[in-house]
Amino acid sequence: MYLNAYTVIRRSWGLLALAVISTGCSVDKSTAPDVSAPSGFGLSIASTASPDSLPRDGQATSLVQLFVRDYQDKAVGGQRFSLSATTGTLSATDVTTDSSGAATVRFTAPSVNTNVTAAMISATPIGNAGTVTSGSRTIVIGLTGPSVPVASFTWTPPSPGRLDLVTFDATNTTVDGTSCLDKCTYAWDFGDGTASADRITTHRFDNAATYSVRLTVSTSAGVTVNSTRSVVVGAAAAITPVITQSPTDPKLGDTVIFDASSSTTPDGVAIVSYAWDFGNGLTASTRQAATTFGAARTYTVRLTIVDALGRTATTTRSVTVAATT
Repeated sequence: MYLNAYTVIRRSWGLLALAVISTGCSVDKSTAPDVSAPSGFGLSIASTASPDSLPRDGQATSLVQLFVRDYQDKAVGGQRFSLSATTGTLSATDVTTDSSGAATVRFTAPSVNTNVTAAMISATPIGNAGTVTSGSRTIVIGLTGPSVPVASFTWTPPSPGRLDLVTFDATNTTVDGTSCLDKCTYAWDFGDGTASADRITTHRFDNAATYSVRLTVSTSAGVTVNSTRSVVVGAAAAITPVITQSPTDPKLGDTVIFDASSSTTPDGVAIVSYAWDFGNGLTASTRQAATTFGAARTYTVRLTIVDALGRTATTTRSVTVAATT
């Protein structure tokens, strides 16, 4: 009986030791506690615009609000934002959230002449204490209104001279991608105190200079846009005096006829004045003129012409008069 009891006790202690060892193995393999919960610094941004669509009238406004909350969905005050808009105007470009976590700014629509269909308002957080999980925000406000023309014009010649006839053409002006033509009205300011109201018009500049030529285009809906371009005007184009004579080999005592009919101007402007100096003390002021020479020698005949625009040019011709035999 004693040996049996002792045997039972030894077996019991063995089983207990085995249980302890087994328990120790299970503790070594236990899972670490979960630490992936929010850190307390995460922030989120929400935004609204009311209304979210405006007419392009330069007056309509929308109330834009930004809301900042932490990971516990609690309002965050003191968060600054830098604001910018692609068109229109903002009542402020730097705002800070209040104790309710809200910041407010008012957006005013652009004018009817602005060729846009939407305004993009960017809000960028500045110097926040935590991490803004959603980053910058972009608020889109739709813009409605009549179509806006795109004013465009050309001119020829591309490098005009003083007093040249320059043709200005606004045919390239478009509305909704198609030529506006007579559906638009046109107003030109040539930068020298003169104007025109034709789609295709001509103009002469009195002086060599750089002119800011402005085209204003209007539609029946009351939309008006402008286009201004610099036109460089150089020196006046040359007019060309030409002398012909008959006979071409005059002798002493011959009547020599001089003719300026072959003289030209670059744009067909009329020649209004002819001045001859025959080199023999005689002059004339007609397109064709005749004279005689009193000595056998070479004379320098001078012709000066003036056109209707005031352009002047002079040429000379040597005339040798032979002695009679």
